[in-house]
Amino acid sequence: MAKEELKKAEEKARKAEAEVVEPPVPAQSTPPPAESNLTTTQWLSIASIIVSLAAIYYKREEIKGTIAKIKAPLAKAPAPIAPAIAKEPVLTAPKKKGIRSMD
Repeated sequence: MAKEELKKAEEKARKAEAEVVEPPVPAQSTPPPAESNLTTTQWLSIASIIVSLAAIYYKREEIKGTIAKIKAPLAKAPAPIAPAIAKEPVLTAPKKKGIRSMD
């Protein structure tokens, strides 16, 4: 009986060593796919940026013209050829201060 118990104990020890040496491989769980859903506010923000860029692209010629007009007087300031003629002062009535009536 002692020999049988010894054999059983040795078998249990061998099984335990086999389990320790080769641990069971757990099933690899894949992470859930990353959701790229945007909220309504985020979609509206993106849409407003796109509309703004489209408006700037559409008005680019007008913007270029405005910038050119602003820079032109600074770049092409003519030198005075003749001394300035003194103008007679223009008499105007003093402006009333306060709240104006709606006439």
